[in-house]
Amino acid sequence: MAKMRTQINSLMPRSIDYLCAVCKSLNTLNKPPGQQTLCQHSDCERLLGLEVKNDFYFLLQGAGDGNYGNSGHVYKAQKLGDTENFYAVKIFHQNLNQNSLEKSLNREIKCLKNLNDKGVRVPKYIDHLCPSQITEATPYVVVLEYVDGKNLEKCIQERQRNVTNGNILFKEKEIFDFFIDLLETLYLIHQKGETIHRDIKPANIVKQKETNKLYLVDFGSAKVLELVDNYQTEVAFTRAYATPELFLRRKNESMITSTGLNTFINDDKYKYTHDLYSVALTICDLITAGEIKKNCNYDRESPFYNEFWEAWMSEVCTKAPKLGIILKRMLSFYPPHRYHSALEVLLIVRAIAWKAWGEDKWLIGDQQWLRDVKRKFQTAQKEPQYTDDFLANILIKDFLEKSEECRRKENVKILLDKYRD
Repeated sequence: MAKMRTQINSLMPRSIDYLCAVCKSLNTLNKPPGQQTLCQHSDCERLLGLEVKNDFYFLLQGAGDGNYGNSGHVYKAQKLGDTENFYAVKIFHQNLNQNSLEKSLNREIKCLKNLNDKGVRVPKYIDHLCPSQITEATPYVVVLEYVDGKNLEKCIQERQRNVTNGNILFKEKEIFDFFIDLLETLYLIHQKGETIHRDIKPANIVKQKETNKLYLVDFGSAKVLELVDNYQTEVAFTRAYATPELFLRRKNESMITSTGLNTFINDDKYKYTHDLYSVALTICDLITAGEIKKNCNYDRESPFYNEFWEAWMSEVCTKAPKLGIILKRMLSFYPPHRYHSALEVLLIVRAIAWKAWGEDKWLIGDQQWLRDVKRKFQTAQKEPQYTDDFLANILIKDFLEKSEECRRKENVKILLDKYRD
């Protein structure tokens, strides 16, 4: 009898909950909505779908809201005539200043379009709606590829609920995986996409459910670099994850001058250090998940000794001794003291992981990546300088030689397999 009931239930139409794009009330339907389907709420009765150019998108109830940051609400959605795929529909807050909203939307569209074909782990841009006048029925909208997963902020919160006081939230290997993932994406964004994100934080990093890979999202503060450009132009940022020069300039111009940070504000050499600083704080979050960090970075207004900051850095180094010294340098108060490229940090971190665990999975297996690295650090010197740390430079050299050796063996194996076939 139970088996028969299950078979009958499987044949019955499955109801799906949709949110009205205008009033956000719940609509339970037994079949996919159409272009003329109206909201069932008596006080609304407007079209259930959201029209973007020539397509209609239907928002699904309670799916993904907030996954892509704080500048807008993001919903998992289906497109009219396509029930197989899902989309991320980002609806910008209506209470934001319209001029600021347009700038943020245009930045996001420009950056995502620029990154669409670069093989970067970011949501692909699909479409957008930018009405001349914003209303409840016609909001500012961006349609993106849907990345199924949770952001790192939610992952940290879940781990916090399940660990005892003083224990680490993430295993060391897991933190290395996350770190390398972010640095690879950051390198591609900076070098191939010529883009700076400028608001990296756990809430803007989504861990994809199927692959566990990290996707960088919410490009509302991002900047596509151009020949004549100021990468530090006024922009919305999250102070808890921002560099001292960024938040001090906004707080008090005299403070940034008194610390000497004003001399580095528009120096092109340091344009990538803001993203690297934010990534370092994000990794520290995974290591410690300490609320003390947010206060530490808020109060970091001078290069002098800061008791709370030093205590937090000590905790980071204790819980992640293999990464502590790298993170401390990335978080240096002055830009010249930080690493200046994601690739430099990426090589160091991967080489350390390979040396620590001796597993080939940490090596660079992609031949194009190896060629890119060689070209990037090719100099007139006999020995390339991957970093200014002598010991790290030797380690990277060994790491790259081993990567090339494994790659050659893999190529030989592929040829032999083809010959046998």
